[in-house]
Amino acid sequence: MRAELTQEDFEAQWRPIPLDHFPLPACSQGMILLKAFADAHPGPFEFIRPEDFVHYENEAFAGIEEWDAFARHCLSCHDCNEL
Repeated sequence: MRAELTQEDFEAQWRPIPLDHFPLPACSQGMILLKAFADAHPGPFEFIRPEDFVHYENEAFAGIEEWDAFARHCLSCHDCNEL
C-alpha cells in the first residue's frame, strides 16, 4: 500500500527542475481534482501523457468519475485554459 501524498507533495512532482518554468497542468482547484484521480486510480494515473492535458479525451480514462470531474473543470475553467 502506498503512502498518501499531501497536495503539496503531489504538486511538487510536476515541477521536476527547480527554478525552471514548468507549469502545473491545472489551476489549484484542478490540481485537487487531479490528485483525487491519482489517489483513486493510481494505475491509470501512471499512463497520463502531456497530450491528455490538452483535449482530456483519453479513451482509457473515459467514464472514470474522478477523471471526468477533472476534465469538466479544466474545460470550463478560465485559469486552466490559460495554462
